[in-house]
Amino acid sequence: MPDIYDYMAWRGDLGLARDGFNEVDNLVLSAFAYVPLDGIVPADCAGAVSIGEAARKFADSPEIWKLLRMQKDKRLFEAIGRCPRFADLRLHCYANVISRREETQFSAVTVDLGDGSFFVAYRGTDNTLVGWKEDFNMGFMPQVPAQSAAVAYLEGMAALLHGPLRVGGHSKGGNLAIYAAAFCAPPVQERIVAVYNNDGPWLHAEAARQPGYLAICDRLRAFIPQTSIIGLLLEHEGRYCVVRSRQRGLFQHDFYSWEVAGPKFVHLASVTGGSRFVDHTVKAWLSECAEEQRALFVETLFRIINATGAKTFQEMGGSWHRSALAMLKSYIALDKDTRRALGKTLRLFMKAAGRHLIDGLK
Repeated sequence: MPDIYDYMAWRGDLGLARDGFNEVDNLVLSAFAYVPLDGIVPADCAGAVSIGEAARKFADSPEIWKLLRMQKDKRLFEAIGRCPRFADLRLHCYANVISRREETQFSAVTVDLGDGSFFVAYRGTDNTLVGWKEDFNMGFMPQVPAQSAAVAYLEGMAALLHGPLRVGGHSKGGNLAIYAAAFCAPPVQERIVAVYNNDGPWLHAEAARQPGYLAICDRLRAFIPQTSIIGLLLEHEGRYCVVRSRQRGLFQHDFYSWEVAGPKFVHLASVTGGSRFVDHTVKAWLSECAEEQRALFVETLFRIINATGAKTFQEMGGSWHRSALAMLKSYIALDKDTRRALGKTLRLFMKAAGRHLIDGLK
Protein backbone atom coordinates (compact mmCIF):
# COMPACT_ATOMS: atom_id res chain seq x y z
CA MET A 1 0.00 0.00 0.00
CA PRO A 2 1.16 3.60 -0.62
CA ASP A 3 3.31 5.28 2.02
CA ILE A 4 5.06 8.65 2.39
CA TYR A 5 7.60 7.71 -0.31
CA ASP A 6 4.73 7.13 -2.75
CA TYR A 7 3.16 10.38 -1.61
CA MET A 8 6.32 12.29 -2.56
CA ALA A 9 6.58 10.45 -5.87
CA TRP A 10 2.93 10.92 -6.87
CA ARG A 11 2.09 14.34 -5.45
CA GLY A 12 5.52 15.82 -4.90
CA ASP A 13 5.27 18.00 -8.00
CA LEU A 14 2.41 19.99 -6.42
CA GLY A 15 3.88 22.89 -4.48
CA LEU A 16 2.37 24.01 -1.19
CA ALA A 17 1.09 27.18 -2.87
CA ARG A 18 -0.99 25.06 -5.27
CA ASP A 19 -2.01 22.28 -2.87
CA GLY A 20 -2.01 23.43 0.75
CA PHE A 21 -0.35 21.86 3.77
CA ASN A 22 -1.96 18.58 4.83
CA GLU A 23 -1.64 15.81 7.43
CA VAL A 24 0.79 13.78 5.33
CA ASP A 25 3.07 16.82 4.91
CA ASN A 26 3.12 16.96 8.68
CA LEU A 27 4.42 13.38 8.88
CA VAL A 28 7.04 13.94 6.18
CA LEU A 29 8.48 16.94 8.02
CA SER A 30 8.19 15.24 11.43
CA ALA A 31 10.08 12.27 9.96
CA PHE A 32 12.66 14.63 8.51
CA ALA A 33 13.43 15.85 12.04
CA TYR A 34 15.19 12.52 12.70
CA VAL A 35 17.84 13.24 10.07
CA PRO A 36 21.15 14.46 11.57
CA LEU A 37 21.74 18.01 10.33
CA ASP A 38 24.87 18.70 12.37
CA GLY A 39 27.24 20.87 10.36
CA ILE A 40 24.63 21.24 7.59
CA VAL A 41 22.00 23.58 9.05
CA PRO A 42 23.32 26.33 11.34
CA ALA A 43 21.94 26.96 14.80
CA ASP A 44 20.91 30.53 13.92
CA CYS A 45 18.56 31.98 11.33
CA ALA A 46 21.25 33.89 9.50
CA GLY A 47 22.31 30.92 7.40
CA ALA A 48 19.11 29.21 6.31
CA VAL A 49 19.62 26.20 4.01
CA SER A 50 17.09 24.66 1.64
CA ILE A 51 16.11 21.01 2.10
CA GLY A 52 17.53 20.22 -1.35
CA GLU A 53 20.85 21.84 -0.51
CA ALA A 54 20.96 20.07 2.86
CA ALA A 55 20.33 16.73 1.11
CA ARG A 56 23.26 17.35 -1.25
CA LYS A 57 25.57 18.24 1.63
CA PHE A 58 24.42 15.14 3.48
CA ALA A 59 25.12 12.93 0.45
CA ASP A 60 28.65 14.36 0.28
CA SER A 61 29.37 13.69 3.98
CA PRO A 62 29.48 9.92 4.60
CA GLU A 63 30.72 10.50 8.15
CA ILE A 64 27.31 11.99 9.04
CA TRP A 65 25.60 8.78 7.90
CA LYS A 66 26.95 7.08 11.04
CA LEU A 67 24.63 9.32 13.08
CA LEU A 68 21.50 7.98 11.37
CA ARG A 69 18.83 6.42 13.55
CA MET A 70 18.13 3.87 10.76
CA GLN A 71 18.96 3.49 7.07
CA LYS A 72 15.36 4.30 6.11
CA ASP A 73 16.06 7.87 7.23
CA LYS A 74 18.80 8.15 4.62
CA ARG A 75 16.36 7.14 1.91
CA LEU A 76 13.88 9.72 3.24
CA PHE A 77 16.48 12.50 3.09
CA GLU A 78 17.36 11.58 -0.48
CA ALA A 79 13.67 11.46 -1.52
CA ILE A 80 12.66 14.71 0.14
CA GLY A 81 15.71 16.46 -1.32
CA ARG A 82 14.54 15.57 -4.86
CA CYS A 83 10.86 16.31 -4.25
CA PRO A 84 9.76 19.68 -5.74
CA ARG A 85 7.13 20.09 -3.00
CA PHE A 86 9.80 20.16 -0.29
CA ALA A 87 13.23 20.70 -1.86
CA ASP A 88 13.08 24.52 -1.89
CA LEU A 89 11.74 24.88 1.65
CA ARG A 90 14.33 26.52 3.88
CA LEU A 91 15.62 25.18 7.18
CA HIS A 92 16.34 27.38 10.18
CA CYS A 93 17.97 27.00 13.58
CA TYR A 94 18.88 23.34 13.96
CA ALA A 95 19.26 22.32 17.60
CA ASN A 96 20.65 19.04 18.89
CA VAL A 97 21.42 18.51 22.58
CA ILE A 98 22.26 15.22 24.32
CA SER A 99 23.30 15.36 27.97
CA ARG A 100 23.72 12.33 30.22
CA ARG A 101 24.15 14.58 33.23
CA GLU A 102 20.87 16.41 32.59
CA GLU A 103 19.23 13.22 31.30
CA THR A 104 17.97 14.95 28.19
CA GLN A 105 17.88 14.33 24.45
CA PHE A 106 16.44 17.19 22.42
CA SER A 107 16.53 18.17 18.76
CA ALA A 108 14.44 20.46 16.56
CA VAL A 109 14.51 22.30 13.25
CA THR A 110 12.20 24.92 11.78
CA VAL A 111 10.97 24.70 8.17
CA ASP A 112 9.94 27.82 6.23
CA LEU A 113 6.87 26.65 4.28
CA GLY A 114 7.27 29.46 1.75
CA ASP A 115 3.81 30.95 2.31
CA GLY A 116 4.74 33.09 5.31
CA SER A 117 4.18 30.25 7.79
CA PHE A 118 6.60 27.88 9.53
CA PHE A 119 6.66 24.27 10.73
CA VAL A 120 8.58 23.61 13.95
CA ALA A 121 9.60 19.93 13.86
CA TYR A 122 10.73 18.16 17.02
CA ARG A 123 12.76 14.96 16.86
CA GLY A 124 11.50 11.83 18.59
CA THR A 125 13.60 9.48 20.68
CA ASP A 126 16.89 8.52 19.05
CA ASN A 127 18.97 5.42 19.81
CA THR A 128 20.74 6.86 22.86
CA LEU A 129 20.11 5.34 26.28
CA VAL A 130 19.76 8.81 27.77
CA GLY A 131 16.97 9.55 25.29
CA TRP A 132 15.04 6.47 26.43
CA LYS A 133 15.73 7.29 30.07
CA GLU A 134 14.13 10.70 29.60
CA ASP A 135 11.09 9.02 28.00
CA PHE A 136 10.66 6.79 31.05
CA ASN A 137 11.00 9.84 33.30
CA MET A 138 7.80 11.19 31.73
CA GLY A 139 5.94 8.48 33.63
CA PHE A 140 6.52 10.20 36.96
CA MET A 141 7.76 13.74 36.21
CA PRO A 142 5.35 16.56 35.21
CA GLN A 143 8.19 18.11 33.17
CA VAL A 144 11.42 16.71 31.72
CA PRO A 145 14.33 18.83 30.38
CA ALA A 146 13.49 18.22 26.71
CA GLN A 147 10.02 19.65 27.28
CA SER A 148 11.49 22.81 28.80
CA ALA A 149 13.87 23.04 25.83
CA ALA A 150 10.93 22.60 23.44
CA VAL A 151 9.12 25.59 24.96
CA ALA A 152 12.25 27.74 24.82
CA TYR A 153 12.90 26.73 21.20
CA LEU A 154 9.36 27.55 20.07
CA GLU A 155 9.40 30.92 21.79
CA GLY A 156 12.81 31.66 20.29
CA MET A 157 11.56 30.86 16.79
CA ALA A 158 8.47 32.99 17.31
CA ALA A 159 10.67 35.93 18.26
CA LEU A 160 12.85 35.53 15.16
CA LEU A 161 10.25 34.58 12.56
CA HIS A 162 6.96 36.33 11.92
CA GLY A 163 3.92 34.45 10.68
CA PRO A 164 1.63 31.53 11.56
CA LEU A 165 3.20 28.49 13.20
CA ARG A 166 2.61 24.76 12.92
CA VAL A 167 4.25 22.48 15.46
CA GLY A 168 4.75 18.72 15.15
CA GLY A 169 6.76 15.60 15.73
CA HIS A 170 6.73 11.82 15.89
CA SER A 171 6.86 9.76 19.08
CA LYS A 172 8.57 11.84 21.79
CA GLY A 173 8.69 14.67 19.22
CA GLY A 174 4.88 14.70 19.20
CA ASN A 175 4.85 14.97 22.98
CA LEU A 176 7.31 17.89 22.79
CA ALA A 177 5.10 19.60 20.20
CA ILE A 178 2.05 19.40 22.48
CA TYR A 179 4.01 20.51 25.53
CA ALA A 180 5.64 23.46 23.76
CA ALA A 181 2.30 24.63 22.34
CA ALA A 182 0.59 24.28 25.72
CA PHE A 183 3.22 26.07 27.80
CA CYS A 184 4.59 28.77 25.50
CA ALA A 185 3.70 32.43 26.08
CA PRO A 186 0.11 33.37 25.12
CA PRO A 187 1.16 35.65 22.20
CA VAL A 188 3.08 32.71 20.70
CA GLN A 189 0.22 30.32 21.31
CA GLU A 190 -2.15 32.61 19.44
CA ARG A 191 -0.01 32.25 16.30
CA ILE A 192 -0.22 28.44 16.32
CA VAL A 193 -2.42 27.07 13.54
CA ALA A 194 -2.14 23.37 14.42
CA VAL A 195 -0.19 20.96 16.61
CA TYR A 196 0.58 17.48 15.21
CA ASN A 197 1.33 14.48 17.40
CA ASN A 198 2.26 11.39 15.38
CA ASP A 199 1.98 8.40 17.73
CA GLY A 200 3.63 10.22 20.60
CA PRO A 201 2.75 10.03 24.32
CA TRP A 202 0.34 12.69 25.49
CA LEU A 203 1.04 14.62 28.72
CA HIS A 204 1.43 13.90 32.40
CA ALA A 205 -1.96 14.24 34.17
CA GLU A 206 -0.88 17.39 36.00
CA ALA A 207 0.26 19.10 32.77
CA ALA A 208 -2.98 18.14 31.00
CA ARG A 209 -5.00 20.12 33.55
CA GLN A 210 -3.19 23.42 32.98
CA PRO A 211 -4.91 26.40 31.27
CA GLY A 212 -2.34 26.52 28.45
CA TYR A 213 -3.13 22.95 27.45
CA LEU A 214 -6.88 23.56 27.56
CA ALA A 215 -6.42 26.65 25.38
CA ILE A 216 -4.65 24.68 22.64
CA CYS A 217 -6.84 21.54 22.66
CA ASP A 218 -8.96 22.49 19.66
CA ARG A 219 -5.81 22.77 17.52
CA LEU A 220 -4.35 19.37 18.39
CA ARG A 221 -4.14 16.77 15.61
CA ALA A 222 -3.09 13.31 16.79
CA PHE A 223 -2.50 10.26 14.57
CA ILE A 224 -1.88 6.73 15.83
CA PRO A 225 -1.67 3.33 14.07
CA GLN A 226 -4.35 0.73 14.73
CA THR A 227 -2.26 -1.19 17.28
CA SER A 228 -0.75 1.87 18.91
CA ILE A 229 1.04 1.51 22.23
CA ILE A 230 3.28 4.60 22.48
CA GLY A 231 0.60 7.02 21.29
CA LEU A 232 -1.89 5.92 23.96
CA LEU A 233 0.43 6.54 26.90
CA LEU A 234 -0.38 9.20 29.52
CA GLU A 235 -3.40 11.53 29.27
CA HIS A 236 -4.50 11.25 25.62
CA GLU A 237 -8.27 11.75 26.28
CA GLY A 238 -9.17 9.89 23.09
CA ARG A 239 -8.18 12.81 20.85
CA TYR A 240 -6.73 10.93 17.88
CA CYS A 241 -7.29 9.62 14.36
CA VAL A 242 -6.42 5.98 13.67
CA VAL A 243 -4.13 5.31 10.69
CA ARG A 244 -3.75 1.96 8.96
CA SER A 245 -0.25 0.47 9.14
CA ARG A 246 1.09 -2.49 7.19
CA GLN A 247 3.25 -3.55 10.15
CA ARG A 248 2.17 -5.49 13.24
CA GLY A 249 2.15 -4.73 16.95
CA LEU A 250 4.75 -2.34 18.30
CA PHE A 251 6.40 -2.12 14.86
CA GLN A 252 3.46 0.02 13.73
CA HIS A 253 5.16 2.86 15.56
CA ASP A 254 7.39 3.01 12.47
CA PHE A 255 5.81 5.82 10.43
CA TYR A 256 7.26 4.38 7.21
CA SER A 257 4.58 1.69 7.50
CA TRP A 258 1.65 4.14 7.64
CA GLU A 259 -0.61 4.00 4.60
CA VAL A 260 -1.48 7.08 2.56
CA ALA A 261 -4.30 7.88 0.14
CA GLY A 262 -3.65 11.14 -1.72
CA PRO A 263 -3.22 14.01 0.74
CA LYS A 264 -4.56 11.98 3.69
CA PHE A 265 -3.74 8.87 5.68
CA VAL A 266 -5.88 5.77 5.33
CA HIS A 267 -8.12 6.22 8.37
CA LEU A 268 -9.72 3.42 10.41
CA ALA A 269 -12.67 3.52 12.79
CA SER A 270 -10.79 2.43 15.92
CA VAL A 271 -7.68 0.84 17.39
CA THR A 272 -7.43 -2.93 17.82
CA GLY A 273 -8.38 -4.88 20.92
CA GLY A 274 -4.70 -5.49 21.61
CA SER A 275 -4.04 -1.77 21.65
CA ARG A 276 -6.92 -1.20 24.08
CA PHE A 277 -5.63 -4.02 26.28
CA VAL A 278 -2.17 -2.46 26.59
CA ASP A 279 -3.69 0.99 27.12
CA HIS A 280 -5.95 -0.20 29.96
CA THR A 281 -3.15 -2.26 31.52
CA VAL A 282 -0.66 0.61 31.57
CA LYS A 283 -3.22 3.07 32.94
CA ALA A 284 -4.27 0.64 35.67
CA TRP A 285 -0.62 0.07 36.58
CA LEU A 286 0.07 3.81 36.72
CA SER A 287 -2.97 4.40 38.94
CA GLU A 288 -1.91 1.66 41.37
CA CYS A 289 1.81 2.45 41.37
CA ALA A 290 2.83 5.57 43.32
CA GLU A 291 5.06 8.08 41.54
CA GLU A 292 7.87 7.43 44.03
CA GLN A 293 7.64 3.73 43.21
CA ARG A 294 7.72 4.44 39.46
CA ALA A 295 10.72 6.72 39.91
CA LEU A 296 12.63 4.06 41.86
CA PHE A 297 11.77 1.44 39.23
CA VAL A 298 13.04 3.61 36.36
CA GLU A 299 16.20 4.65 38.20
CA THR A 300 16.98 1.04 39.10
CA LEU A 301 16.23 -0.26 35.60
CA PHE A 302 18.58 2.24 33.96
CA ARG A 303 21.24 1.77 36.62
CA ILE A 304 21.30 -1.88 35.52
CA ILE A 305 21.34 -0.96 31.81
CA ASN A 306 24.04 1.69 32.26
CA ALA A 307 26.29 -0.92 33.85
CA THR A 308 27.03 -2.04 30.27
CA GLY A 309 28.89 1.23 29.66
CA ALA A 310 27.05 1.63 26.35
CA LYS A 311 25.69 4.95 25.16
CA THR A 312 23.35 3.56 22.51
CA PHE A 313 21.32 0.42 21.99
CA GLN A 314 23.52 -0.44 19.01
CA GLU A 315 26.54 -0.53 21.32
CA MET A 316 24.66 -2.82 23.70
CA GLY A 317 23.60 -5.13 20.88
CA GLY A 318 27.08 -5.18 19.37
CA SER A 319 28.32 -7.22 22.33
CA TRP A 320 25.09 -8.53 23.80
CA HIS A 321 26.72 -11.34 25.83
CA ARG A 322 29.03 -8.85 27.57
CA SER A 323 26.12 -6.44 28.10
CA ALA A 324 23.92 -9.19 29.55
CA LEU A 325 26.65 -10.25 31.98
CA ALA A 326 27.23 -6.64 33.09
CA MET A 327 23.50 -6.14 33.71
CA LEU A 328 23.24 -9.41 35.65
CA LYS A 329 26.16 -8.40 37.89
CA SER A 330 24.55 -4.99 38.43
CA TYR A 331 21.24 -6.60 39.41
CA ILE A 332 22.93 -9.01 41.84
CA ALA A 333 24.77 -6.05 43.42
CA LEU A 334 21.48 -4.30 44.26
CA ASP A 335 20.60 -4.19 47.94
CA LYS A 336 17.77 -6.41 49.15
CA ASP A 337 15.25 -3.57 49.59
CA THR A 338 15.80 -2.25 46.06
CA ARG A 339 15.41 -5.72 44.54
CA ARG A 340 12.22 -6.22 46.56
CA ALA A 341 10.83 -2.87 45.35
CA LEU A 342 11.71 -3.72 41.75
CA GLY A 343 9.91 -7.05 42.01
CA LYS A 344 6.86 -5.45 43.61
CA THR A 345 6.52 -2.95 40.76
CA LEU A 346 6.78 -5.70 38.16
CA ARG A 347 4.19 -7.79 40.00
CA LEU A 348 1.78 -4.83 40.02
CA PHE A 349 2.12 -4.59 36.24
CA MET A 350 1.58 -8.32 35.73
CA LYS A 351 -1.43 -8.22 38.04
CA ALA A 352 -2.97 -5.37 36.03
CA ALA A 353 -2.26 -7.21 32.77
CA GLY A 354 -3.81 -10.43 34.05
CA ARG A 355 -6.92 -8.64 35.29
CA HIS A 356 -7.53 -6.91 31.96
CA LEU A 357 -6.79 -10.09 30.03
CA ILE A 358 -9.51 -11.90 31.99
CA ASP A 359 -11.92 -9.00 31.46
CA GLY A 360 -11.17 -9.11 27.73
CA LEU A 361 -11.81 -12.85 27.53
CA LYS A 362 -15.13 -12.42 29.33
